[in-house]
Amino acid sequence: MRIKVPNNRPRWVPLASGRGFIPLEQVIAQNLDLVYPESPPRAMYLFRLTRGAEGDLEPDPEKDEENEEPGASCGR
Repeated sequence: MRIKVPNNRPRWVPLASGRGFIPLEQVIAQNLDLVYPESPPRAMYLFRLTRGAEGDLEPDPEKDEENEEPGASCGR
């Protein structure tokens, strides 16, 4: 099963004692038996999706050569 947390929820939840914070995913994980009482989970795994990120997955050697300083690739 998957639990989708809305973006408008704060990432850090204040502790009842007021002496710190705990990540929201830990609060959810510790209360899954309350969310799904008929079938409590046997294991829990956390993963995050990052969307809209820009960047190359693999380095482009041609682009790296263009950005090198003159003489940088000379053996010394």
